[in-house]
Amino acid sequence: MALDPSISIIRGLQASVALNGLTVSVTPGMCYVPGTGRILSDGTATVTLSSPTPNTFYHLYGYDAGGGVMALEASTTAPDTPYLGSARCKTGDPTRRYLISGRTNASGVLRPGRHTRPGEMGNRVMLDAASAAGSVPVMLLSGLVATTPQTIDLSSVIPVTATRAIIQILNPTNFSLYVARSDVGAPSATNFQWVALPGSSPACDVTLDANRQFTVLLSATLPLIGPILGILTGSVSITLVGYEFDR
Repeated sequence: MALDPSISIIRGLQASVALNGLTVSVTPGMCYVPGTGRILSDGTATVTLSSPTPNTFYHLYGYDAGGGVMALEASTTAPDTPYLGSARCKTGDPTRRYLISGRTNASGVLRPGRHTRPGEMGNRVMLDAASAAGSVPVMLLSGLVATTPQTIDLSSVIPVTATRAIIQILNPTNFSLYVARSDVGAPSATNFQWVALPGSSPACDVTLDANRQFTVLLSATLPLIGPILGILTGSVSITLVGYEFDR
């Protein structure tokens, strides 16, 4: 039997978190779940986390509450591997369609942010640096002075569905910082996705490997020019601004 491609469709369903950091809703939209047809959202369904565990991922799922009307579930059970394209269901329950993930902070509330680009692939989440929920910038690396490759692991701060990280590099040093996906070899002046030149502070969309990692190298070499004469002054920091994920 031919596989029905409609079972992977998802439209709308842009997620948002209330100011209490616990109540989650989605905008009007629809999605399909394998074997059960279409589920519609009119934008009124919500789910509130009850005594959530701090520093834990919660995954939002839509399911048919009857008559094809969507209800929401928030669970610590991660989504399964994609069943078609990038579409996922809750692990062990194909009636729940995966919509988005969020992570609670040390206070047990979801880190605030905005789901700015809803779709099937390339959904974009921009994190808030400060808010009523007490968010602070997510520091990925601070005070880097080592001139050897450094692997940055984001698996504890972005969900398993993430494919790209949006980072802010603060490079006040007189060296260059090279950034590359971890599975394409160590970054260098001839192997990089992004470079933060001396004294620069770029924001970059970094492609992640399957383990949600990327690699950086602080180097005395400028691209196309060659070595910089001098001793390193200053240090590099990197913060997480947001990420892209598929669903």
